Amino acid sequence: MSFRECPQCGDEVVGRADKVFCSPSCKSLHFREHGGPAPAVPLAGPVRWQPVPMPVPPAEEDDDGEGELDIAAVVQQALNRDKEEQQRGDRARRQQEAEEEGQARAVALHGLYCQDVDDFLQEEGPALKKADLQVFLADLDDDVAQYRGHPHLGALGYPAAGRLALLHWMRDSLRRCLEEVTDNAAGVWLGNPAPVYLELRKKDRARLRDSLLGAP
Repeated sequence: MSFRECPQCGDEVVGRADKVFCSPSCKSLHFREHGGPAPAVPLAGPVRWQPVPMPVPPAEEDDDGEGELDIAAVVQQALNRDKEEQQRGDRARRQQEAEEEGQARAVALHGLYCQDVDDFLQEEGPALKKADLQVFLADLDDDVAQYRGHPHLGALGYPAAGRLALLHWMRDSLRRCLEEVTDNAAGVWLGNPAPVYLELRKKDRARLRDSLLGAP
């Protein structure tokens, strides 16, 4: 065992490994003379080193202002988002307006079609007159031209294309009747020409009436 010296009197310290003074009197005298406790005696055994974490200093900003909050960029991003949202809203509004306008046009064209079918069916029975046929055909020509602009003409599931085909069929039927009336009148020198009638088959009448049903 190594020699331990009393820091007050210099005598050997005997006893515990952490004992500093040789006697209580030396301990009290040392405290009065020096105004504090005696220095601690290091204990035997290896001392383990443990790293002490060093505080990380905050990152310094560059002279050009990098790292600072760019208020102008934040404001510009907010303005861009508002602009994009407004553009999306405008597109949705225009699309809705176009759909409403198309639906209103489809309803109006369907009204014309129903009137044409009703007038055509009324032509069956009485003898046809040339002047009446010419007026009706002129109206049909206008309605066919308008119906070609039907907004749902090329859409699947809509009867618009079939109704347009029936408008052409009605017009062709009346044109044949007009030609027959004209030929009969030209071939008669005296007396009355033979009357001309619009003759429809039962399935043709049913097809026309069925076409009035469904979406416009």
